[in-house]
Amino acid sequence: MQWKFGWVATILVALLGADLVAAKPPRRRATTATKTAQDAQNPTTLQQALAPSLVREGTVEAELAGDFDGDGTPDLAVVILSPPRPGTEGGIVEDRTRTLVMGLRDGAGFRAVQSSSCLALCTQCGGVMGDPFQGLSTSGKDRLAVSNYGGSRYRWSVRYVVAWHKGAFRVVAVDSTSQDTARPNRERQRSVNLLAGTQKTGKDAKGERHKWQPIPIDQCEKLERIPRATF
Repeated sequence: MQWKFGWVATILVALLGADLVAAKPPRRRATTATKTAQDAQNPTTLQQALAPSLVREGTVEAELAGDFDGDGTPDLAVVILSPPRPGTEGGIVEDRTRTLVMGLRDGAGFRAVQSSSCLALCTQCGGVMGDPFQGLSTSGKDRLAVSNYGGSRYRWSVRYVVAWHKGAFRVVAVDSTSQDTARPNRERQRSVNLLAGTQKTGKDAKGERHKWQPIPIDQCEKLERIPRATF
């Protein structure tokens, strides 16, 4: 029996390698999701793979990977910040715009399918509070949230929820708040669900019906018509 076991061990070593016989954990190969996360740390790669025709200039400021279209493969959302522009007096214009680019997995890279210039707000769009962009996050299993916060005495926030719906990326919810900082207990809220066709004006408020439908992310004029929380 000892001879047979030694012979079997010799064959295993020859065929599978000594690491396996010694019960060492095998090296893990990078999964698609891991590769996506690694790519997301390389702005140059992202700009080349995602939006060479949509955004020719700028830097990748934020990115988020997720299966946004529900096909089982990771996709990528990227916010690209425009470069500083020279002013009329020779100075630099500080106001810089942002473009949200949605990329679907396509082979080894990503294919840019839609972009929006109004979901991630510009660097001076926050008023006294300054830059309002708060970043990207996931909302539920396969949705993307774009958050902004700004104002002065009256602070405001707006959060756009983006989902793949009827073959396109659309805004399916708009959540907003408005607060008077001189009276901290006074805050107004409004949550508009474009998929369900309901809106609420407070945490405990009863949902009211509305007529709006999910809006493609590039249709900024329609998005501006969605009501927000205000004083």
